Amino acid sequence: MSQAIALRDVPRPFPPCRACGGPGPFIFLTREDGYQILDCPACGFITTFPVPDDQQLAEYYNQSYFRGGDEEAKAWGRSKSQAFEQALDLLEEFGLEPGDRILDAGCGHGGFLTQGAARGFRMTGVDVSAACIARCKTIPGVRAIQGIIEDIGESSEYEAVCFLDSFEHLPDFRDALDAAHRLLVEGGCLLIRVPNMNFHLLKLRALQLSGARWKYGLFTPPSHLNHFRPRVLKRLVESAGFRFWNWYSGAPAGYGGLIRRAPLAAVSRLPLPAGRWGREWGPAGNSLVLLAARF
Repeated sequence: MSQAIALRDVPRPFPPCRACGGPGPFIFLTREDGYQILDCPACGFITTFPVPDDQQLAEYYNQSYFRGGDEEAKAWGRSKSQAFEQALDLLEEFGLEPGDRILDAGCGHGGFLTQGAARGFRMTGVDVSAACIARCKTIPGVRAIQGIIEDIGESSEYEAVCFLDSFEHLPDFRDALDAAHRLLVEGGCLLIRVPNMNFHLLKLRALQLSGARWKYGLFTPPSHLNHFRPRVLKRLVESAGFRFWNWYSGAPAGYGGLIRRAPLAAVSRLPLPAGRWGREWGPAGNSLVLLAARF
């Protein structure tokens, strides 16, 4: 889409980019559920606009998100199980061992807490949803905290901090990264799983060119506020004081067809393009998983 469209579609004054601070103007990509999806031409970060305020987000998560009770919790856990297993496999590859402490930031119903505890890790979850935390407190051997990661006052307490399909929800993701850096031990692991915008932008372009409709949301506002190309996420993590370690194609989570039946090892190790271009482009697939070390 042209920059002229951006000038007509986005209210002025332009809000600064939440990733690089640039003033815009932003490139208009599409509309979804009454929100605009905007691309920063300076850094490549994509944002939902407008970003709801804290009160609106609190109401959304208390009233509209995770409202299905036990049955929804079980279905959610089943749909994410393979993604959680991949995350635990990657943490072990990084060097974590049973007994190490893992913080799940945005733990939802606690599926990752349950699977991590079953492997012998000491699991802590934090989430804004009171209903989710109440459920997590029933999981044997885990600790559950209602709030956001910035509320946790500890330092150097965890061998890993994970954002599993939660980082894209955060209005203040830079503050969350700073908190993760504070909470991790020296050499600890940061793991972030998010939708892969390289994949979703190709899908959006194909839909725009063909005129076809996609029955699912591509950007799913207002729950998803941040939309990351791999290179943007990598730069953001490095600017927060982490050392990039590796990234992978995310294991399927709730998708049908051939991709859901793909072996985990094959999905986790889809080949990257060679050399520097590959390091900037990132993995293929619907989701990406980035690992970085705290130094």
